Amino acid sequence: MSKQTYKKLIMNSLFCICSLNLYCQQDLFNLDFHSIDSLNFQWHVSQLPMMKIDSTQQIQGKYPLVIFPEKVNRNSIHSLGRENHPIMLNLHQAFQLPVGYENDTVTVDLHIRPIGMNKIYLWVIGMNLHQELLRTGSVILSNKDEWQTVRCSLPLKDVRHLTVGIVGHSKRKDQFDFLPSKVYLDRMVIRVAGQDIAQVCRSKSLSVEQMGRLSGLVYENVFDESDESILQKIGLQNKKIIALGETVHGSATINKYAFEIIKNSILYDNCRLVLMETEMGVGLKMNLYVCGQSHESSIQELMRDVAGYLFDLEELESFLVWLRKHNTVSTTKVRILGIEGTYNYTSNALFDYMYEFYSEIDKPLFYSILKGLSRLQFEDVQDVVNQNKERLVKWMGSDEYGLFVDVLNGIIRMNNDSRTPEEYFYAMLNRDFDLYDNARTFIGKLLKEDEKVIVYTHYKHAQKKESVTGSFPYMHTMGSRLVAKFQNDYAVVALTVGCGEILTRYNTDSLCVHKLEESPVHTLESVWMRTGLNDMYTPTQPLGDSVYCIRSIGNSPRWNKNYEYTNLDACADGIIYFRNSLSGNSSRRFDINRLDKYRKRNRILNKLLSN
Repeated sequence: MSKQTYKKLIMNSLFCICSLNLYCQQDLFNLDFHSIDSLNFQWHVSQLPMMKIDSTQQIQGKYPLVIFPEKVNRNSIHSLGRENHPIMLNLHQAFQLPVGYENDTVTVDLHIRPIGMNKIYLWVIGMNLHQELLRTGSVILSNKDEWQTVRCSLPLKDVRHLTVGIVGHSKRKDQFDFLPSKVYLDRMVIRVAGQDIAQVCRSKSLSVEQMGRLSGLVYENVFDESDESILQKIGLQNKKIIALGETVHGSATINKYAFEIIKNSILYDNCRLVLMETEMGVGLKMNLYVCGQSHESSIQELMRDVAGYLFDLEELESFLVWLRKHNTVSTTKVRILGIEGTYNYTSNALFDYMYEFYSEIDKPLFYSILKGLSRLQFEDVQDVVNQNKERLVKWMGSDEYGLFVDVLNGIIRMNNDSRTPEEYFYAMLNRDFDLYDNARTFIGKLLKEDEKVIVYTHYKHAQKKESVTGSFPYMHTMGSRLVAKFQNDYAVVALTVGCGEILTRYNTDSLCVHKLEESPVHTLESVWMRTGLNDMYTPTQPLGDSVYCIRSIGNSPRWNKNYEYTNLDACADGIIYFRNSLSGNSSRRFDINRLDKYRKRNRILNKLLSN
């Protein structure tokens, strides 16, 4: 190779590198899908898909992103006849539009190639500054195995929050169909009033105006006096339904103080119902324990049932023991129930719950119910329960019978709604409706006019308005539905942390300690960390209509984004900030198959059958 040719080759290489760097810098939102690293991917994902840049083909001068299914674990009994898991596609981004585009339109063009998919939608959602849903637009893509360009448009009247996403799922395959589904993504173009979205939405950082508002906030330590009403301190004593929304799951610090607020509300504000983001069957067992209807030692099995939950077990057990003691001396018992619609089939808490009411006199009836629950034949159990209401009320009482029927109906609805990949996909996306529906049912049946309820969930479920970056495209939160139902009787307090550790999900059968990464400089937690303040409460009303960034971690830290943008004044009444989070329990493993519970159920059924 000549010296001149070698020099030209180096110059061309440098030019390509510089061009690529410039190209990546210009594509601020990764709309060309050129990056899959966590720092630059930009897209929110409800479930992390398997993906890579496909360097075997070039589309319009660049390599496309390909999304493909995860391989099935060959050691699992569920792998028979299956090679791959279905693809559950959900990519979305949210943009905050500045003032001045109210009379314009957004157009979104997507170049995509789906293979073996059932349905894919290009979806656009517009919300106003208060995070109220204004309008949506969507286009269904063709299922043909070919590159295609689709367009979706949306008028921007009063729109300040714009969310764009791609949603879909693969086909339900025949048992031995091993041909994998795939989705190739080339690029997306978003234009507002003829301008590229990067020219319209240049930055999401806190503005000077927002920083000024933060400096004028009033802070208060609400935990300094244990013999005073916390709700009265923060001005929520007249609210009937108070949601405690933790921005991160797995913080023992948040668990501890959330339970302190609940205990305080029971003692000073006539709170008579506690609803938690936990499985409904386990909630029934908790309620039996705190109401003194199960043996004192049953707390041990209850803690094993929730070993896979992101609660600090010591704090949870301490609270349940306290509530049981309180109920023994109180004239009105406080109930605690779960509102999570999904059911843990291996733990099968409904079997344990029903066995607590077992009577030898009505052995055939109880045996048929317990056998049906053991085999997960919920609709058969429902028929038996409905046909024998009078006899079951005799042993259970009318309240417990009613709760059992409500929980059974909820489990059947969720089970029926998630039998196929398509049904499961949309059932999971619409999870907040189930949380709301279960909460509404319990509040309507159990709460008297002068009583209060505390609802303890993740903040994304509790917030009063639609979620800007929620489970796209179903943005209606549990809290937004509770506001629509109960109006001003509903209030939200967000609970967040600045730094420290949390307990998080490592895989299906273990939890581990996770050190919280340092928050981006434009998050509220980062601003509060710099003030040096420790535990404190602040109302959200002084924040006005500005959008702020706060932490957001659910069952496990997201692969790329662990915070979200929200109008806090519209979504919550106040925020409690803890500077340092402790993870509490150390890393723990648990038997996901719950073989001990399976053997116990068999022993009980065999004993009943032999007598």
